[in-house]
Amino acid sequence: ELSAGESRNCTDWSSFTVSVDLTTEGLQCVNQVVHIVFLYLQMLRNVGPQEWVHHETAIVADCNFRFLSKRPPMDYCSGLAGRMQT
Repeated sequence: ELSAGESRNCTDWSSFTVSVDLTTEGLQCVNQVVHIVFLYLQMLRNVGPQEWVHHETAIVADCNFRFLSKRPPMDYCSGLAGRMQT
């Protein structure tokens, strides 16, 4: 599993975290995995963010919202309020 995003945000700095969960086989290739992650980050610096990635992410977020499973309203409101504070 791969995840990345801002992990801490302050007024004058922020922190970006990349997490990669590896299988036993993947752990044997950890140096290659780290190298590929850094190559991808370098590509993002050189090329910049791509519009199609934003577009696809927006479509997935819209689907997740429209087909959200039912849960207690208080849990939903509490989670939503927490996300609105960042």
